[in-house]
Amino acid sequence: KKENDHADKNGDSGSKKILAQLATMQQQLSALKTTPTVASSSPKIEHKNTFAIWFDTCNLFHECKKLGYEPPIKQILHYFCQKVARRAFGAAFFNLNASEEILRPYVQHGLTPITCIFPKKTERFDTREVRLMSDPVDAEMVKNIKELWDVAPIHVIVSGDHDMEPVINFLRDQRKEVYRVFVSQSRGAVLVKSDEGTFQIPGVE
Repeated sequence: KKENDHADKNGDSGSKKILAQLATMQQQLSALKTTPTVASSSPKIEHKNTFAIWFDTCNLFHECKKLGYEPPIKQILHYFCQKVARRAFGAAFFNLNASEEILRPYVQHGLTPITCIFPKKTERFDTREVRLMSDPVDAEMVKNIKELWDVAPIHVIVSGDHDMEPVINFLRDQRKEVYRVFVSQSRGAVLVKSDEGTFQIPGVE
């Protein structure tokens, strides 16, 4: 009987320990799933603490090249880190055959490189190449943003492509605050557009 009582006590303590561990795990999971929402009446981002940033590297590279300077990755990240304080997630999307020279600066700044599997599809028509489908980089960006829309209360999309408009509207429907960064050829600068207005990234001219 003493042996049975001892076993019962050990069993009870073991069960209690397991239940306590399960309760702790449930609390941790609940915390991970909980993401702060953004009130539509409060668009200012300085009161939030995390953001996700998505780079369309092709668009940024070509638009900056027209103005004769390198993509200002550091300045863009610095601008939003000053406002938001912490980057929750960052990704840079590349064409299939992107060179290491193009990839390197994004990786050095802690961005996750995502290479599109499929190259652009084109067809010969009257000796001209006509694009048949949307840019695969844009398509991959949209796919990833929709899958990870709840990773942060603020999303920064670095792209001037009009293909981004639907996913921007999607994020706003999810009560996320959205900032769009693009290169303005007319002003020769990198601009930030939001509900607050349009601003220029400092140090990029």
